[in-house]
Amino acid sequence: MNKFNLISFFSFNKFNLISFHEKDHGERDGSSLEQWVKKNLEQNKIETVDIKIKLLCYPRIFGYGFHEDGIKSSIEMLKYLND
Repeated sequence: MNKFNLISFFSFNKFNLISFHEKDHGERDGSSLEQWVKKNLEQNKIETVDIKIKLLCYPRIFGYGFHEDGIKSSIEMLKYLND
């Protein structure tokens, strides 16, 4: 993740205008996301030697994340407003 240090408004595992936190993905406990991916690949008998891992996700913006719980509460709010 060192290449992101060049972008002043983006941070890895800390607050910024835009940020990526490992605790938002995988085990969701702050542990290594890379190790979580490799563990799951190995459990499914997929070779993990010399692999590149790419993750497509939505980052936190101003510290706010887009999570499943947020989606559920937004849907419930829309249902409430439409009744």
